Amino acid sequence: MIAYAAVRQLTVMLGFALGRNAITAYLHRRRHPAERAA
Repeated sequence: MIAYAAVRQLTVMLGFALGRNAITAYLHRRRHPAERAA
């Protein structure tokens, strides 16, 4: 049960990090559309 809790916590942290990174990248692309036209 302890291992499951650790894996669950790691998954939540990883998902949160990926989501925050995706949101940051999206906002950055929206703010500077000409820089990443390719």
